[in-house]
Amino acid sequence: MTFFNQKEEVLEVEVTLYGRYLLSLGEWKPVYYSFFDNDVAYDSKCIGFSEDQSLVETRIKETSRFHCQAVHRGIDENLSSVDKQDGVRLQGTFEREYALTSELGVADYYSDYAPAWDVNVLKGEITSSVTVHSSSGGDGPNYMIPQLNMKDLTYDKIAGSLIQAGPNSQPDPLFDDDLRTVDIVDEGTFIEIRNDFLLLEIGEKNTTFQKENFEIELFEVDYLTPTNSELPWRDRAERLTPLKFAGPRRNQEMEYVDYYFNLDVDKEIDEHMLCKFKGVDSTKGLFLQGVFDCELADVPVAERPYATDVSDVGDACPDPEDV
Repeated sequence: MTFFNQKEEVLEVEVTLYGRYLLSLGEWKPVYYSFFDNDVAYDSKCIGFSEDQSLVETRIKETSRFHCQAVHRGIDENLSSVDKQDGVRLQGTFEREYALTSELGVADYYSDYAPAWDVNVLKGEITSSVTVHSSSGGDGPNYMIPQLNMKDLTYDKIAGSLIQAGPNSQPDPLFDDDLRTVDIVDEGTFIEIRNDFLLLEIGEKNTTFQKENFEIELFEVDYLTPTNSELPWRDRAERLTPLKFAGPRRNQEMEYVDYYFNLDVDKEIDEHMLCKFKGVDSTKGLFLQGVFDCELADVPVAERPYATDVSDVGDACPDPEDV
């Protein structure tokens, strides 16, 4: 590792080993960039000493900086990766997920608080949560990235008869009609499928709300078998394989998101279901229009505490002679 010459060098671009591999195939197509400040200590107390506030800027500007680090693990570990997608070797999980993290973002200039997540579970159940994300297999750093673990979704299939009496003689009328499908087959037999799904309202506080605020990535997680196979699954090393949203299929359906489940966001979500579980459109921001518009009857009672089912209240001011 060498240091920058601050009098002559201003910007440096270094291609990683995986980037060189893609470049050799003609597949290197950068689409965005990010800025990081991992090498800047804004608060001197974090590195073991204190200083006057007036000296912080000078220290940061005069501190020596290392040149770009393109390799973060052993070369043999990078070359040993055999996972491929469309014939192209995938980048190692460690370099993709942990080599560069916590890129600089945009905060609200009028807020005294750091950006924070605001997650409201409209349908589903959180089973556990942690505020620190531990890297795969314990061989990487830990970051303040919240993790939410949700209760598993279940789909039930029930078969019964509409003719013979019994516990399954007819579909259960108490189950939500919006979450089930009932098919009548020959001789009065029915098959009922009870569906399940997650509905989350996710926002970010203390930041500038723009037209596009989120990026969604989905991965297939494989737990690799270590030498000590007695370790629980959660403590084993993970291999993350990114799933695709679109592109040529080439008979490789398992590489795409819709092979496993349907994912809808914003206006793609059925308006009736949003009204049923949310009730009031609370979206806000300069670039936003309302995502849904509910009829009053669809709004949950909790969202309209002064609602009444009385439709005919009579004459508000009756004639005294009629009283």
